[in-house]
Amino acid sequence: GAHAGAFRVAETRPRDPRAAALWQHPQVAQALRLWTAVATALFRLPTDVTVTPAPCGRIDGFYDPVLQQLRLCEELLTY
Repeated sequence: GAHAGAFRVAETRPRDPRAAALWQHPQVAQALRLWTAVATALFRLPTDVTVTPAPCGRIDGFYDPVLQQLRLCEELLTY
């Protein structure tokens, strides 16, 4: 059968020290794991999508189809 993709949280740490502390905080890490599990159950993905922190210069998030990444802006984490 066809591969069912999943959202996966990247092991990459944010560059911003405040965002990195939040990314590693147990409650935030648990919320990210829960969110990815729910999103995976809701959406049928043809491939895995990695949720990764990224500096964006604004409070936002976006999908990069080339890298198959959902970039969660560090500014959003610290907002």
